[in-house]
Amino acid sequence: MNIFIIGGAHDLQIVDDMANTFRKNGEIIKFDKFYCFEPLNWYEDKYVATFANKHNVDIEFINKAVWVENTTLTFYHLGPPYDFGSSLCEFKSKREPSKHAQGERYDVEAVDFDEWLRTNISEDDYVHCDLDIECSEYKVLPHIIEKGSIKLIDLLSVEWHGGKCGDWATEELRESIKTHVTVLDHTSTATGGVVDV
Repeated sequence: MNIFIIGGAHDLQIVDDMANTFRKNGEIIKFDKFYCFEPLNWYEDKYVATFANKHNVDIEFINKAVWVENTTLTFYHLGPPYDFGSSLCEFKSKREPSKHAQGERYDVEAVDFDEWLRTNISEDDYVHCDLDIECSEYKVLPHIIEKGSIKLIDLLSVEWHGGKCGDWATEELRESIKTHVTVLDHTSTATGGVVDV
């Protein structure tokens, strides 16, 4: 099965962008299933059915944050129109206080991404994972490397948030992740550029 996992799915635009533009060895790959993790819940009703019907794909919206354990965490939600930068990282919220002035803090469910991968993904699946999880990449990726579930991912796209993340960020991770998985450019993936691997 060809699977696309999205951490930080937001408005699910990436589903629309990637449904028919991903190529492997020159041939378009049709993804059979999209798993969309997003702690902001209002996107499910607005977009899932639209893109599922448009592309005839199975979309599972998971209203949880990608994390290193199954727990409840504080979510720093930016006020409109900035909700695409909301984060579990408090440092990020303090870095841009004007954007957070109209936002709010509330609890969200978080999922242990290692456990989720082992439960839902088979070694026979072809998996592209795109993570735009607003600083949590610096926690989640070392976790799945240490646990070994990184091997269930064939291709990885990551939006690195660097200096916005305070002491969560480590420059070494950006290089070391390449020794575990093929890493693609997140911007090309997220904006619907044709990806050919």
